[in-house]
Amino acid sequence: MQKIFNKKSFLIPFIIAIAILAIGAIIYFSDHKKVEAPVVTKNTEWKTYKNEKYGFEISYPSLIKLNQADDSIMLSHSISYKHSSPCDFKGDLPPLENFVDFSVSFNVSNSSMEEVKKNNFVWSYDQFSLGSLNGFKGERGIEGCGEYVYLFPISVGKILIIRRSYVAEFNPINLNYKIFLNLPGIISSEKSDLIFKQILSSIKFITPKVATTTKPIACTMDAKMCPDGTYVGRSGPNCEFVCPFTSGSEVKIGQNVTIQGVRITPLEVISDSRCAVGVTCVWAGTVSLKVTLQNGNKFEEAVLTLGQGYNSFGGLITTLTKVSPQKVAGKTILSSDYIFTLFVTPSL
Repeated sequence: MQKIFNKKSFLIPFIIAIAILAIGAIIYFSDHKKVEAPVVTKNTEWKTYKNEKYGFEISYPSLIKLNQADDSIMLSHSISYKHSSPCDFKGDLPPLENFVDFSVSFNVSNSSMEEVKKNNFVWSYDQFSLGSLNGFKGERGIEGCGEYVYLFPISVGKILIIRRSYVAEFNPINLNYKIFLNLPGIISSEKSDLIFKQILSSIKFITPKVATTTKPIACTMDAKMCPDGTYVGRSGPNCEFVCPFTSGSEVKIGQNVTIQGVRITPLEVISDSRCAVGVTCVWAGTVSLKVTLQNGNKFEEAVLTLGQGYNSFGGLITTLTKVSPQKVAGKTILSSDYIFTLFVTPSL
């Protein structure tokens, strides 16, 4: 009887101690539960984007914002949170007004797969498959800053290019990464991966819409001078002026746009001395914009000045032709509010 009593006297305190630890763990983790963006489930509202020109469509959750500029679309999610960019290696960039925790862009190239790979240089491309999608995946970056690049053939001579940016703020190499992990309303890395895979799985390739044939239209005989100094007349079904080898696109800080094979990414507004609306100034002022330029595997950093061309890659002129919004006396333009119109033309 003495041996049995000793075993029971030992087990009862042990069981009580285990129960206390379990209750304490439940209380701790319930008090430290992280607030995240809405869970993406089958019940979450999804939207559909269809591009009949290039023959594809995608679905995306309503918490993701879609922006379209020319033939490029951007899916993104962000919260308002002012902070220093983890990718500001020089320490001279202005603080970011928003924390972007999801950023994916879609473009279509009318080139062969090999040409697209050359124009979208990464360390290496590996075969990638997900559901019915079959293509290639690569990545490029340094110290937690960079992007993944996905290439999927749509048809002969058409490649769907998908770029997914790293979220540098979540990388443990960033000393403040735990702060970002616990911000209310964020999309966590795990949730971001899930959403991205769901979006990829939703991609459908459709038959591109073919323009109907119309009767010839007689256009007026006036002419327009193009940025490269040449003159063109009106042409096409809408009697529009179409300048040779020139294309303008709008883009914001941190976004990128590819024009005539040159990928341009605005980094920061160095100066904005434009005359404010309603103010009398001695001169109109100008804007200086720091950008990165990429043509294939060639990279360079440049400062573009409003209205002045920058000669790059031995024969291409990149020009900042317009900056909006206009300056208003007494009001500060946030870096995220700037919109830049860029042109690329051949040098004379």
